[in-house]
Amino acid sequence: MNISGISNQYIIPSLQIKKTVDTVSYTQTTFRGSKNFEQDYYKYQNAVSLNNQTLINTNNNYDIGRSIMNGFYEKYPKLDSFTMSETIAKGFERNNASPYLKEKAKAKADKDFQTTIAILEKRPDEKDITFSQYINMIENEFQQYNHANCGERAYYLHNEMNKKGINNTIIEIGGNTSENSHVFNVIGLDKNADINNPETWGENALVIDVWANKLLPPKDAIAYYKEFLNYGEDNPVQFKKLDINKNFKPENN
Repeated sequence: MNISGISNQYIIPSLQIKKTVDTVSYTQTTFRGSKNFEQDYYKYQNAVSLNNQTLINTNNNYDIGRSIMNGFYEKYPKLDSFTMSETIAKGFERNNASPYLKEKAKAKADKDFQTTIAILEKRPDEKDITFSQYINMIENEFQQYNHANCGERAYYLHNEMNKKGINNTIIEIGGNTSENSHVFNVIGLDKNADINNPETWGENALVIDVWANKLLPPKDAIAYYKEFLNYGEDNPVQFKKLDINKNFKPENN
């Protein structure tokens, strides 16, 4: 069962960010002498999510995406995520952060992992439930645990957009190892798009990622994922469309 999935406990009222954030200097400033690691951790997480944010003022899909994303954060403003805490912990390790940061970040990732395991142990297999049952289940989990990884968020957003008549696609990216797996939504895909080739997704395509708090055109999104999720020449990005009709039990007619 896919447990991949980012959280954002510091919600930005408007996603129209006009400049990027220097996460390196932000980290040094935020954590120096910190007495509340988790609170400052979420501030750092937010800075990471805003870094490389691209504005798409000429594309109507941006307004749609911003509305959908803000609606999600208004309803669920405090969702956490094991996969985000783990990714940030690995980033600290990779960038030679101080022993204090690495220790605290790893402790948080371990704690969030236990929450994820507790959730998954209570779940039926996706093949044994319908998509509507799955949505009801994860909504209850959102409320009970304040926790959701990227997969749950993308499926939830898929359902919300379907209800609004917004055509969207769930896409999973992955590499040679499961730790690089990530799931997000895309709207505005070209009708002739090849999922395996983001360059064909079309000029109106927009990645909506409520794990990372990002609205990005495909080219910028893939560049971000390659950097943040540690892809490279020896670990190329692979793409797959997730089809709810294949992943879940058919709905009763």
